[in-house]
Amino acid sequence: MTKKDSSHQTENPGKKFFLFSRLGFTFLKYMAIAFICAMLFSIFVTPFIKPWFIMSEFWSIVMYSVLPCIFMLILLISLLGKKIRYINEIQKSIQIIEGGSMDYTIPVRGRDELSSLATSINEMRRALDAEIKSQEKAKRDNQQLITSVFHDIRTPLTSIVCYLELIQDGRVRDPIKEKAYLKAALEKTYQIKGLITSLFEHALADNGDVPFHFETYDGKLLISQIIEEISFSLKEGGFKLVVENCIDQDFSLTVDLKQLRRIFDNLVSNILKYADPKQPVDLGLILNNKELCIVQRNKTMTDFQSSGETPIDSNSIGLDTCKRIIVRHLGKINYHQLHHLFKVELSLPIQQQIPFESKKKL
Repeated sequence: MTKKDSSHQTENPGKKFFLFSRLGFTFLKYMAIAFICAMLFSIFVTPFIKPWFIMSEFWSIVMYSVLPCIFMLILLISLLGKKIRYINEIQKSIQIIEGGSMDYTIPVRGRDELSSLATSINEMRRALDAEIKSQEKAKRDNQQLITSVFHDIRTPLTSIVCYLELIQDGRVRDPIKEKAYLKAALEKTYQIKGLITSLFEHALADNGDVPFHFETYDGKLLISQIIEEISFSLKEGGFKLVVENCIDQDFSLTVDLKQLRRIFDNLVSNILKYADPKQPVDLGLILNNKELCIVQRNKTMTDFQSSGETPIDSNSIGLDTCKRIIVRHLGKINYHQLHHLFKVELSLPIQQQIPFESKKKL
């Protein structure tokens, strides 16, 4: 333990006052118990002893006054000794926790104020440990996000600077090549703009104070339109989409359409970036337990050797944002990769079919 930790332990009067207040309450309780036992000892025991002895006045005083006090003192010490040792154990346990051992659990003994105190400290320690771990995870995620965004912005920005410097310095003599450089620089600029927009929307999706505009739609019509958009985008990218539609009844969806499209746009973007174009992309749809379940499977060009939740994303913004959007829709999304197989499972709550007049047009 460091010197700073030691000074912190010695300069904590609040903790010691709290422990000693508990000890004082326990002392008063046990002293009352010992006093009552001494009174009972004096009332019921000494009359049985007196007939067996012929005592002078001095020994009578000893018998009726001193002996009950001695009995009371012995009883009090025996009752308090165990509790004092337990208090010392609690204090040492608190020092261990203060030293950084957040996994340490204070033993709970008995059913009195001290055991209640130990239970409260354990609960407080668990809550504090969970909060610290949550803060550390958020800090790591933010650092990873900043690092990823920095690298993703730096690469196209470097290209833009090179193209513009070549044009400014007059080193590009061919007008066709100059136009191609300007076009490439513009595309890189749009790429950076899109990345910054994704980062901004990621922050908004994580902020519960930013309102979503929920409206109710015909579920079958909405999903059919989204599938058509996905199919067109994948076909343009050289992919084949195989759809297994098991939806056999009408239903309604209450969603923020703009945010819902962002989810599928991100999934399509990841397919175009990482999927193997030689393998088909599978998309399954089913209604199950008042939920719309959408399952996407595709083969990737990279092999991940172990299972688990592995976000396949260029900057870890897109899929995290999708999860936050789905949570605000009271749905769920899970994704993982095993070897070359990448799988996304998405679910949204549905409602019974609404009358045609009240359906929102797409």
